[in-house]
Amino acid sequence: MNLKWGVALTAALVLLGSFYLWQQSRYEAMASTVSTNYASKVYNIGESMEQLGEHVDGALLPAKADLAQDDLEGIWRMTDKIRNEMSTLPFEEDASVYWLNYLARIGDAAKLTSDGELDFSTWKDAMRKSRENLQVVTSEWMRSNGSVEKKEELLSRFYHQQASEKSLEEMRKLNELVKSYTETDFPASTSEADYAKKKAMANLDGETLSENEVVEKWKTDFPEFKNATIRITESKKNAPYPFYHIEFSGDKKKGFADYSKVGGHLLTTLIEQPFTEKSKDPAELQQLAKEKMTHLGYEDTVMTSSRENHVAWHFTFTRQVPNQAVVYSDSIQLKLAKDTGEILGLQPIEYIQKENLPDTVPLEIDSKNILDDHVTLESSRLAYIEDSKMNQVLCYEWVIRTETGTQYRMYVDAKDGKIIKKEKIKG
Repeated sequence: MNLKWGVALTAALVLLGSFYLWQQSRYEAMASTVSTNYASKVYNIGESMEQLGEHVDGALLPAKADLAQDDLEGIWRMTDKIRNEMSTLPFEEDASVYWLNYLARIGDAAKLTSDGELDFSTWKDAMRKSRENLQVVTSEWMRSNGSVEKKEELLSRFYHQQASEKSLEEMRKLNELVKSYTETDFPASTSEADYAKKKAMANLDGETLSENEVVEKWKTDFPEFKNATIRITESKKNAPYPFYHIEFSGDKKKGFADYSKVGGHLLTTLIEQPFTEKSKDPAELQQLAKEKMTHLGYEDTVMTSSRENHVAWHFTFTRQVPNQAVVYSDSIQLKLAKDTGEILGLQPIEYIQKENLPDTVPLEIDSKNILDDHVTLESSRLAYIEDSKMNQVLCYEWVIRTETGTQYRMYVDAKDGKIIKKEKIKG
């Protein structure tokens, strides 16, 4: 081999090695992006399948199709969404056809039922049998497509197919598309309802209190801290509403409390204190919670929920109006220490901004005309809740149970019997 051929061969080997390293680096870079995208897509589809199952469960609760319209439309919408998401992933053709056809059948049946072309009872009988299969399918989806091995296999096939069939320009476009898959939009941190409440805080009734007057009110509210060391400051000028901030400490405890300048309303308080291993009886703590609410002047509230962790009980007290309906938008969060029963936290900021309620006379509604025969009504009461337009609506709040033991909280408009919303009760 002469020198010229030796140099040419060496150059070719160097060029080939450089091409391999470049190709490998491209693959690894793409692998990272596509791997992240694949995992995100699989997770999102799994979540969408769970939402699909919730819509199916919800549609099986009412007795009539017109009361299940939202969930029937939700089934059709979610199956369409899942199919579109699946079509962007590099599945085997047979598997893709199986999944897409299965989802299409579920969605089409719901659409036909919603349009009145399929009998509601017939659809429910079929879906009761299929619901368990849908749960299995959802679990199988995560098991089959969530593994590292499956992801690597699909990734390799996806890359080499694209590298051999697409031009470099098309690959750049695909990379941009893959990059766009990873971008997520986040909702605003403050809802319209919260913003409206903050604006309303500027219109509280009452006289403007001085620092000394607020401190005296705080000592009345929390007499156990009357000898504590305190420091009081005012809110900044750009705060959404004017308030006093009280910091206090003493007897191994410390905390803070915020009071509005106008009216001297307690907005929130948090208190830290040591915790011992001994805990009071839950019934005793519930009674203490009610007594503290009365002491603080919240006599028109009733306990609507409670839960515990290892150091505290969390209670929700909700305003109850003369027609015995509870107003969930006017609620107070209370946290009591399990060992002493003393307040660790209190947030009445929603309660002090009382909602304007519609003058609604509730109709007598027979649950048998609303609920499916396989659903049992366990309790009922009147409640005001916000609808999608943030209007207060008087509803019947029903706790219901399916034949499989799943509990839901359903809100039925007391004016016309329409289902406003429902939520699964976590056991």
